Amino acid sequence: MRGYIFLLFSCLAAASPGSLANEFNREDKFGPLQHHTQSPLHSSSLSPQLRSSLLSNSEFYISSVIASVWANTNTYQLDYYQNQFVIGSNWQVNDDWRLDVNYRWNYAGNNQLDGPTIYFHDIFNIEQNGRDRVDKDRFIIDIPDYGIHLANFKGQSLSHTFTSYLQYQLYKEQTMGISVGGTLHYSNTKHGILDTPRLEQGLQLNFSLRERSYTMDASLAFTRRKHSSTFQHIPYRESNFSLALGYRYYISNAHTLLTQFSIHQGITNDESELSKPINEFTLGYRFTYQRTAVEFFVTENMFNADNSTDIALGLNVRYLYNQD
Repeated sequence: MRGYIFLLFSCLAAASPGSLANEFNREDKFGPLQHHTQSPLHSSSLSPQLRSSLLSNSEFYISSVIASVWANTNTYQLDYYQNQFVIGSNWQVNDDWRLDVNYRWNYAGNNQLDGPTIYFHDIFNIEQNGRDRVDKDRFIIDIPDYGIHLANFKGQSLSHTFTSYLQYQLYKEQTMGISVGGTLHYSNTKHGILDTPRLEQGLQLNFSLRERSYTMDASLAFTRRKHSSTFQHIPYRESNFSLALGYRYYISNAHTLLTQFSIHQGITNDESELSKPINEFTLGYRFTYQRTAVEFFVTENMFNADNSTDIALGLNVRYLYNQD
């Protein structure tokens, strides 16, 4: 139910009347939100991002996300806080090639989201799914079928990952672009309790369409991994598909509303909830001043309450160092 309420609010924001926007052909300098999926196992693995096929600028970015994980099923229980820090750069090499390199750190810090999340659910009469019947601010990963029990890991690193993405422009005109990209993702499994496959590869196809007051993006991706997790009894899928869609509405030169929806194939190959698709909806706002953009966003898990974060809040700062 909570996903449908969030989707309703997001659609109302995205469907603002065109009269609110200036009728100009707005150049989009930053593209979609700088955003990664927050699903517990996906967030430490390669999960392709929504990409634009219309950008021509180089940028530096930092991102910080706080998230609350709550998943309670007959086969496992996940109850902890996940915090994410990302630093990276997009470099427009030439008219055809674009390179993105970033470092991502996930750690278990007490961001105290349990209280606000329960309060929000009460206000809108959203089911708590058992969250209000346990202590707040716990750090537990309990998957008995695979011999996994972690507790009291507050303050520990969950994962360290390095990602490089190279994009080639297949077609581009003023209002439409098509590109293809390849990703290499390395996880340092010696310094994180959510040890994930060490090396993963991805391939994705991107499409972008721009009109006067809005832009739409779509990315279809395929990911392949060689399992090397110390959670060695969890049956990871060797490959995954994902789809991401985005819509950006330009209120003015300085203000932009953004919505994004992503579907990721479940990461495990068993009968648990982790094997089912992850559906995440993100609503964001961007303030742009000259070469700098500041983004605020909230991500809500939809349809399946037991395979992704309950809620995530994010802040991005992006700076163009080579503006076309």
